[in-house]
Amino acid sequence: MDTEILHIFIDVVHAGSFANAAKKRNQDPSSISRAIAALETQLDARLFHRTTRSITLTDAGRIYLARVAPICDELARAEDEIRSAQQQIKGRIRFSTSVAFGQTWIVPLLPELRQQYPDLEIDMNLSDRNLDIIDERLDFAIRLNKVSDNRFIRSRLKDTKYRVCASPDYIKNNSRIGSPEQLSDHQLIVFDLPNYKDKWRFKCGRKKIKVIDVYGQITLSNALAIRDCTLQGLGISLLADWLVDNDIASGKLINLFPEHEVSAEDFDSGIWVIYPERAFLPTKTRVTIDFIRAKLAQKYDDRQPSKRYPIE
Repeated sequence: MDTEILHIFIDVVHAGSFANAAKKRNQDPSSISRAIAALETQLDARLFHRTTRSITLTDAGRIYLARVAPICDELARAEDEIRSAQQQIKGRIRFSTSVAFGQTWIVPLLPELRQQYPDLEIDMNLSDRNLDIIDERLDFAIRLNKVSDNRFIRSRLKDTKYRVCASPDYIKNNSRIGSPEQLSDHQLIVFDLPNYKDKWRFKCGRKKIKVIDVYGQITLSNALAIRDCTLQGLGISLLADWLVDNDIASGKLINLFPEHEVSAEDFDSGIWVIYPERAFLPTKTRVTIDFIRAKLAQKYDDRQPSKRYPIE
C-alpha cells in the first residue's frame, strides 16, 4: 500500500474535514475525498461518518487509526533520524508569535539562526491573533498565555513580569502617584483585551491583592504602539518586562510601582511554546525551539544579571 494515502487519512482525522486537510496539504479537496474513498474501497469498510458540516470516525476508522498512526510516526521518525545523522537540518519551519514579542525578541535572532542552519527555511507569522496551529499548518507557536488544549504540548520559555510605566515628562507634568488607587486621576493607555483595559491587579508581598478599575483615554490593540505612546508622554501603561525593561534601565521610562507585582490576569505569566502532540518532534522543529529557548535565556540574563528566571 502507498503510505501517502495513510498520511492523508491521518491528516483528515487531525484536521476534522476534507477541506481543512486539503488546505494543510495544499491540494484540492476533491483529491482528498477521492483518496479516502479509494482507501475505504480497498478496506471494504467506511472510515468516516459524513454530514454536510462535519466528519467523525466510525468504529472501523478508530481501529484503523490506532494501528496506522504509530506506523506513520515510525516512518517519519526513521526519515528524520537519517537526516539528523547526516546533519541535514533542512526544510521549511512554520511558526507564529505576537507582533510585539516577535519583533522585539525573535526577529533579532533570525540572522544567527540562519547562519547556524543555512538550509532551514523560516516562515514566521507575526499576528496578535492566536492562529490555529492545525489549520495554519504551523510547526509550533509562541504564545503569551497558557494553552489548556490537550491536543498540544506546551513548555514555558520564560516568565513574564509586568510594569506600570510612564515617561519622565509625564511624571513631571502631572500629579504625584503614590498608590495604585491614584491611577484613576491619570491618563491611561490600555491594551484592547479583557482585563488589560479595565482591571489591573497589584500584589505587594503577602498583602491582599488589590484589583484596581482602570479606564483608558487611549485604547490600542498593539503593545509596540502602547510603548511608543508611553515614551511620548501620553499616559501611563501596563507593559511586559521584555518590552520595557531596557527603557526603564536607560531612564526613558519609570517603573511607578517597583515594590508591587502587577498583572491584568494571572501573576503566573509567561511565554509559552506549543506544538501538536505527536510521538516524536521533527528535528527541524526541535532545533529551532531549542535555539530560541537558549537565546532567550541568554538575552534575558544579559538584561537582568541579578535575577534568573527558570526555563522549563
